[in-house]
Amino acid sequence: MLTLEERKLLELINEKKLVRRSELQKLIEKIDGISISMVNTLLEKGLISNVSPLGETSFIITNEGIGVLKKKSKV
Repeated sequence: MLTLEERKLLELINEKKLVRRSELQKLIEKIDGISISMVNTLLEKGLISNVSPLGETSFIITNEGIGVLKKKSKV
């Protein structure tokens, strides 16, 4: 089960498809209740994955994360 804040973060990552850590930190600063530490929670739940295509750690949504968003949106 996701908190509302975790869901917002997951949706943000889903919209971007691939988001660099530095870019994500700047985006998160503009949203109340969301912190960069929530990224670790989503990683642990397997909803996002980290990659380093250009040297900087970046995040992508996993198939499981997409499934969580789709399931919730149908309700």
